[in-house]
Amino acid sequence: GKHSKIRFSDGTVVWANSGTKLIYPKQFEADEREIYLDGEIYLEVAKDEERPFRVISKKVSIEVLGTKFNVSAYADDALQSVVLVEGKVNVKANSNEDFVLLPNQRFKLSDGISGIDEVNAYDYISWKDGVLQFRGETMKDIIQRLSRYYNVSITCTPEVAQKCTMGKLILFDDIEQVMKTFSLLYDVQCTIEAGSIKIE
Repeated sequence: GKHSKIRFSDGTVVWANSGTKLIYPKQFEADEREIYLDGEIYLEVAKDEERPFRVISKKVSIEVLGTKFNVSAYADDALQSVVLVEGKVNVKANSNEDFVLLPNQRFKLSDGISGIDEVNAYDYISWKDGVLQFRGETMKDIIQRLSRYYNVSITCTPEVAQKCTMGKLILFDDIEQVMKTFSLLYDVQCTIEAGSIKIE
């Protein structure tokens, strides 16, 4: 349930979402910059044409010189994605196929199938500003994001899990307040018991 903002030795700034594991050196090497990720981060990479910046996760690796982008690569998620906000990135999937992204494009990898689609990049980075935006996601996906964001167990009925929705949810510090808003917006009933939440 904790979010962090870190400034690396080269001036790159990273926002790490909750449940993220990030391995990085105190000082980058003279010829390269490399970090290892299990989770979700938003990066504003300091430009350095002599030293490429690499983000390496279990299934994808991303190489840039200087840019702004979001990576969602939780090891236990079926879907891995890279969304470009500004600049240009090169994504290498497990298949060793290269994908070059332009702003407002998303690379996605799911069940070994990879591709690029056009998106509104802010939908994917709004979490760093305390907002979750939805454009047709299922309740199952939304609940997974909320559960991870607040580090709390959230379950729902199969009927609720299949519902698709659109909207914007402000992420208050208090999960109970968020659940009240969630109930009103999406016409569901939320019950909080012993540190876990059930949605019906």
